[in-house]
Amino acid sequence: MMMRETEIEIVRRHMSEPPVDPERILSELGVRYMTADLPESESGQIRRAKDGKYEVLVNANEGPQRRRFTAAHELAHFLLHRDLIDEHGHLDRLFGGAKNPSEPFSEAHEVQANKLAAQILMPKSRITALWQKDPDPEVMARQFSVSPAAMKIRLKTLRLFDS
Repeated sequence: MMMRETEIEIVRRHMSEPPVDPERILSELGVRYMTADLPESESGQIRRAKDGKYEVLVNANEGPQRRRFTAAHELAHFLLHRDLIDEHGHLDRLFGGAKNPSEPFSEAHEVQANKLAAQILMPKSRITALWQKDPDPEVMARQFSVSPAAMKIRLKTLRLFDS
């Protein structure tokens, strides 16, 4: 599924200054955001509610950085895989949760969602500019409100950091 132009504009506008707030983007796109006591194996899910609205549920028992990344991950599914959500009503095989053979979601969908989530939370232009000023992954992670591990992965993906 292709993202609609207005959705791209909304996401880009929110990416202009870190830290990006995925909850706010979801809200502006008309997607409800909620935290819930989910099983430990489940970080989050996106589903279609009975009223036709989309809902993102994020595990309330996880830390704030993980919840932010999960919200961005679910936002990515909304933008990229809405056709699967519409077809199946929900998508909940996320972040290493138990694999369900009947789940319509593939590893490729998860990789796509993780990649877009990282791009939303840690935009290349902002990362590159900050890296040139202060190439410290720990400091950058704090500025972008992501985990140091997520920042290091993003820096490696952008070929700015190699250890």
